[in-house]
Amino acid sequence: DGVAVGPTIGGYYNANVYLNGGPSDITVEYFGGEAGYTNYFKWDGNTLFTHTGGSTDIDTIAPVGQAVGSQIVNSVPSGLLPFLFATSGGLSVANGSNIPNDNNTFPNFFVSFDTSEIAAGGPTSGQFVYLFFDDGGAENDDNHDDMLVKLSVTGGSFSVPDASSTLLLLSIGVCSLIGLRRK
Repeated sequence: DGVAVGPTIGGYYNANVYLNGGPSDITVEYFGGEAGYTNYFKWDGNTLFTHTGGSTDIDTIAPVGQAVGSQIVNSVPSGLLPFLFATSGGLSVANGSNIPNDNNTFPNFFVSFDTSEIAAGGPTSGQFVYLFFDDGGAENDDNHDDMLVKLSVTGGSFSVPDASSTLLLLSIGVCSLIGLRRK
């Protein structure tokens, strides 16, 4: 099995995502993941995507630049977005209670904006945002590749207003699901 190493991207641990300028329609895209657990992306209590974990290195692969699945959530009001990641192991992390990526405390997610589409306000806001989930299901598996979701909005923007002190760089490495290839 081989994995293409991806670029280093900027983003935030311990950040939570807000919608500004709603109500707006949000497109939620699922790009895949690599995990032992079965993971879920839920919006307002409803499961939008399920990643069935397994023993292979790469469980779901999205062709370069293409999502595995996509759904639209309509009329989302401004404020903290009502999503969460959950695992079959009984763990979950909700937007609004994302935790720092330290002391091997899981689960958590990493937030990154596509810098080619930055809205006013710099790198803490944009019209789309990537969410990299780490379920903590495998020892020493701190790579935030257990589920990758992208949120896109028109008629508004996303922000992580509390992220100014949590700026970090994430080396995508095996987390670059878009560029993953299975030999």
